[in-house]
Amino acid sequence: MSRKLHALLFLLVCGAAGFLLFRPSPREEKPPVPSAPLPEKPMQGSWWPAFHGGGRLLGEAEPLPLERMKLRWECKIGGGTESSPAIADGVVYVGGADGGLYALDFESGKQKWKFEAEAPFSASPLVRDDRIFIGDDRGTFYALSAKTGVKLWTFDAGTQIHSSANYSGQNILFGCYDNRLYCLDPDGKRLWNFQADAQLHATPCVDDRLIFFGGCDRALHAVDPKTGTEVWKYPAGAVIPTPCGAFDRRVVFGTMQGEVVCLEAQNGTEVWRQKIDGDTFYGAPAVSRGLIVIAGRGAGVYALDARSGTLRWTFPNRAGFDASPLVSGDGVYIGGKDGQLHVLDVDTGREAWTFLAGGSILSSPAIAFRRLVFADTPGTVYCLEAGR
Repeated sequence: MSRKLHALLFLLVCGAAGFLLFRPSPREEKPPVPSAPLPEKPMQGSWWPAFHGGGRLLGEAEPLPLERMKLRWECKIGGGTESSPAIADGVVYVGGADGGLYALDFESGKQKWKFEAEAPFSASPLVRDDRIFIGDDRGTFYALSAKTGVKLWTFDAGTQIHSSANYSGQNILFGCYDNRLYCLDPDGKRLWNFQADAQLHATPCVDDRLIFFGGCDRALHAVDPKTGTEVWKYPAGAVIPTPCGAFDRRVVFGTMQGEVVCLEAQNGTEVWRQKIDGDTFYGAPAVSRGLIVIAGRGAGVYALDARSGTLRWTFPNRAGFDASPLVSGDGVYIGGKDGQLHVLDVDTGREAWTFLAGGSILSSPAIAFRRLVFADTPGTVYCLEAGR
């Protein structure tokens, strides 16, 4: 099933669920929950083991020079892909629309192994403790050996999993179209699940104190990672297909009504809310250098001041973006539905250079050891390398 069909089905289901289930109500005051300190910036030479970097989902990678990168290798995988790659321990992992989870050598792009599932992968892999965690479009969640691709265990969620996995301590988190956020231990035992009022599409965001996620019920939820108990709920009034980013004791996300919203992480109090006319948001925002960088589905890329929400710059693009931007050094890296990887100056939004792929780019890039890896929908995985 294509990303366009996924998005259409998502909107239809969310619209119906939101109409039937969403009832705006005053938010109850909850006792403050202390926020964890900000993580250190990623060091040069780090791996990229999860969608948008995992954890707080900041979308900030080790710094690359803004100069044009060279193609190191490309590799064709079967059935095309919308899955974003993960990179760990010298291997690139990416899910395919043919139900294959591919392991490619980071140096050469040659296939090391392939695991074959019974349904396509739209979600992106999480690599943790020598295991890969990923759910498929029919609702099976897998744990595989990162070295061999051997299946270690499965968990049956019963319906579509488009949410990429994230982690809280040793435990694994993912959302599902059965309206639940699941928390499993490393051996696949369900520890708890949180029941929302409608489908959960996006990757959950974790800041060590709380887990943040939105969905078709038009609300952002914050739950306790140990128990799954809801700490606070923010009625956004619009479907939230985007993952959040957690930064500086705040959390930020986009909506299908073209709004970017920033809340206090401890209690859900609104800090600012910015409307971007003529656009909607599907991918995760990146948080870096005092900016929130988010890509719209129909009009362009936007950078907002992280403190005030003021629009700092816009990069117009009529083809639009479903992918999530990644910030690295002075650059913003994002694949477009126009089939190009766009590299923008993070301070001005001016385009520095582009790389033409073989089709639309709906997955998000990964950066590790001065290389950038991304995939296009026809199924070519590209590895670009910065000059020395």
